[in-house]
Amino acid sequence: MKDTSEILWRASSARLAVRELVRYEQFLKDTTGLEFENYEGLWAWSVDAPDAFWRSVWAFHELPPLDAGQPVLGERAMPHAEWFPGVELNYTGVVQRHAGRDDIAVLCEHENGQVDTLTWSQWQDQVAALAQTLLDLGVQPGDRVVAYLHNIPECIVAFNAVASIGAVWSVAAPDLGAQGVLDRFSLIEPKILIATDGYDYGGKTFDRSTVVDALVDGLPTVTALIRLPAAGCASARPANIPTVTWSDALIGTHALEPINVSFDHPLWIVYSSGTTGKPKAIVHSHGGIVLEHLKQMSLQMDLRAGDRFMWFSSTAWMMWNYNIAAMLVGATACVYNGNPAKPDLGRLWSVVDRHKIRVFGAGAAWLEACKNAALMPRELCSLATLEGLGSTGSPLLPEVFDWIYTAVKPDLFLASISGGTDFASACLGGAVSV
Repeated sequence: MKDTSEILWRASSARLAVRELVRYEQFLKDTTGLEFENYEGLWAWSVDAPDAFWRSVWAFHELPPLDAGQPVLGERAMPHAEWFPGVELNYTGVVQRHAGRDDIAVLCEHENGQVDTLTWSQWQDQVAALAQTLLDLGVQPGDRVVAYLHNIPECIVAFNAVASIGAVWSVAAPDLGAQGVLDRFSLIEPKILIATDGYDYGGKTFDRSTVVDALVDGLPTVTALIRLPAAGCASARPANIPTVTWSDALIGTHALEPINVSFDHPLWIVYSSGTTGKPKAIVHSHGGIVLEHLKQMSLQMDLRAGDRFMWFSSTAWMMWNYNIAAMLVGATACVYNGNPAKPDLGRLWSVVDRHKIRVFGAGAAWLEACKNAALMPRELCSLATLEGLGSTGSPLLPEVFDWIYTAVKPDLFLASISGGTDFASACLGGAVSV
């Protein structure tokens, strides 16, 4: 059969020279003497020598030095492989390494045009205050803290606070009804509930205060509620458990002191879709997620400190977890709260342009909708800072590839990735390479 494939994009020599992969390859050469002719050679080595590869990812990202004799892979038998036995770290502690910088750590544009930001120091202060509140409420390492929150900075703060004290995080989006949330949270017997009274979407306010009431009633293991009031929504009824408002939970000045936990200590719990029965809980660890997401953000997405990254998602999708991983490498986690088609499908492209986002991602279905609407993002805004575009959720159709390079930007690293909730990452990724 004749090969009719067409090369749509090649990275310029200038772009290739500043990749994080180049830094990583130089690091390997300097520290191990390893050199590779091309990306395929590097990839093959990472598969054939997983111990050496993951040790190098750890060292490249300047995590605390490992002992020379520290084994990377202790138990090799599946499904009980044991990675980095005896090693301790904390997800929030890895993020905190960037807290000395004075730029923005978290940026959120809301559907109504409001923009909220947290500098790195503000992020650190809020995480520390909320962590102390959780400790005061009796939360201990291993306890589950669940959230009923949408895609807002408060959700990122809450997750990092929970992780910092070794508790286990789980979140459900507030467009999910009470039974759908209970089907998930009742599996894990949470101790604390963090919940919003409502959210805005498509120009409407959705009052969820009665859902919050039902969650308190339906989760007998919950001993306290942290409530986030929402404009235009009723407050949840007085609960028979201690209740703290979000603003009160952030009162006080505290030092952020993440607790180091074992490499395999649970970090968060996500859920299967529930299409073949009730949702199933899936647990990911601090160490596994930190290393996998550091690798994804730097070597695959080519992110570095100071960049801005946004993958349009909701808190119901594991791509929210992927989005906030930008902070692990010191990049700004940018999120959008609301309807991506409000007022039209050009909205997210304008968000990318307005906030100087360097790498942007979305679901393939949304990109296809833009193509079917004959949208021309490059005519709506300059997209001058946009260098990378990701797609996932379903295969990206060939005609959408063509549309992107015609209607969005001809000089663009486009990666159609595929992964899953099982490991909150991509098994098929992309890389800017020769």
